[in-house]
Amino acid sequence: MHPSPLRIVSIGGGSGLSTLLRGLKRYVKASEGALELTAVVTVTDDGGSSGRLRREFDVLPPGDIRNCMVALAPDENLLTRLFQYRFSSGRGLKGHSFGNLFLTAMTDLTGDFSRAVKMSAEVLRRHPDFFLSEEVTCRTPRGTELHMGVYDIAERDHIELQGRRDDLPALIAYLYERRLLFSVNHVFSGLTGRRTESDFDDFAASFPAVEILNGQMLAVANRYAEAFAARNRKAPVAGSDAHTLASLGRTYTRVHSARDRREFMEGLKRGRGTALGDSGDFMKLTWAVAEIGFEMLKERRWTALLSPLMAAIPLVTLTHLALETIFAHKWGKRQAMGLSYGVIAIRRIF
Repeated sequence: MHPSPLRIVSIGGGSGLSTLLRGLKRYVKASEGALELTAVVTVTDDGGSSGRLRREFDVLPPGDIRNCMVALAPDENLLTRLFQYRFSSGRGLKGHSFGNLFLTAMTDLTGDFSRAVKMSAEVLRRHPDFFLSEEVTCRTPRGTELHMGVYDIAERDHIELQGRRDDLPALIAYLYERRLLFSVNHVFSGLTGRRTESDFDDFAASFPAVEILNGQMLAVANRYAEAFAARNRKAPVAGSDAHTLASLGRTYTRVHSARDRREFMEGLKRGRGTALGDSGDFMKLTWAVAEIGFEMLKERRWTALLSPLMAAIPLVTLTHLALETIFAHKWGKRQAMGLSYGVIAIRRIF
C-alpha cells in the first residue's frame, strides 16, 4: 500500500506566486510522486498587456495565470520562450505577450476563461489543478464596504460579480444560485472604512466562510475573526495577501487529504480547511511598503523626487497599526459580548 502524497496548495497572484511555484516544482519532480502541487491564482491586474486585454475584451486579466502555467510546465525553457515572448513592435501588438493573447483567443473560442485555462493547461503542461478566485469590494445597503473572496469562478462569474458589487443582496443571491464558495475577508480591519452592527449580522447570516487568518492583518484582528467564525459556524479560509515576495506563501489554507482542485474546494465548503501561517506586524508591513516604494523608484525614475518621504514609512505604518488595533478591539469585544442582535439564518448551499 503506497502512502498518500504530500499535497501543496499555493494561493496568491502577481509575479511572486509564479516564482514560488518554479522553486517548488523542482521538489515535486525530485519526489517521484511523493509531492503534488496545486496553484490557486487570484487575478486583479489592471495594467500592461493584461490590463489592455481586460478593458478591450472584458476578460479576466491573463498575465498571472500565464506566468504560473509557465512556471509549472514540464518543459519550462520552451514554454518560457513562447508564452513569455513580448511583441516589441506592431500596431496593437506592441507590449502584448504571446501567452496573454493565446489565453484571450482560447477564451473567445471556448466562451469561458476558466475552460480556456484548463484546455491550455492540458495542451501545454501536465498540472491542470488551477482555479480562479477573486476579491471583490462590495457595498452594503447601509453604504459600508467590505472585501469578499469568491472561489473557483468562471469568466461569466467575473462579469456578474462586477455588475453586482454595489448591490450586496443581489450579489449574495447570485453566489448562492451558482453554488460558489465566498468569504468575508479581514472582518475586523478598518481598511474598507466604517462598520455597523448590521454588517456583522449580515456576515453571520449570509456568508458561508470567514477569512480567519490574513498574512498582512494584525494577530489581534485575526483572533477576533477566528472567534467570530467559530461562534457562527463558518468555514475558515486564510491567505498571505502578499504584495511582495518577502511574505508570499507564508499564510495559507490547507485541506487535509485533498488530492485535486475538486477535493480541495469540497473540503473548503465543508469547513475542513485549516488556516496556517503568520499574521502581520509592524516590521512585516513596514518592509512591504518600503519594498514597494523601492520598486517604484526603479521603474519610474521621476519618483526619485519623492524618495525623502521614504523616511516617514515607519511612522505611517505605526500609526496605521495603532488605528487597526483600536478598530479590532472595538468591534471584536462588541461581538464577543453579543452586542449585535441580528437573527442568524442558517442556510445550506452546498
